[in-house]
Amino acid sequence: MNVNPKEAIGLTNLPLTLVSPLLNAYACIGKLNGKEKYGMSNYNASPVLMSIYLDAIRRHFDKILAGQIVDASDNVPHWSAILANIDIIVSAEAAGTLIDDRPLVIGYEGVLDKLTPLVKSLQELHKDKTPRDFTLKDKK
Repeated sequence: MNVNPKEAIGLTNLPLTLVSPLLNAYACIGKLNGKEKYGMSNYNASPVLMSIYLDAIRRHFDKILAGQIVDASDNVPHWSAILANIDIIVSAEAAGTLIDDRPLVIGYEGVLDKLTPLVKSLQELHKDKTPRDFTLKDKK
């Protein structure tokens, strides 16, 4: 089978269509919120501390875990804020304005390797028990 030369080259490029337009839409709302509050692309014009954006991502994610999907302060979905913060980190890194001020953590992967086998061990140990798990569905 003959392959179109443009197609052959295209198959080696980033498959940008794999990112859903839904993700793009959510990210755009988060970025618009930031543009209206702080100005567009301000993170490219001055140094950016990575920890500030990682902390924001974690706060928004924790709110999602706690059952809040939309930020009460601006009605923007927390997913949008998370995506906007990720975009800021990767954009600042590309612009050379990102300051990587993450704390030095030594041994994390070793701890994961050590603790992960405990998951199966605990599941096996407690397999005869039937505790009730409470989820956000129980809140109602």
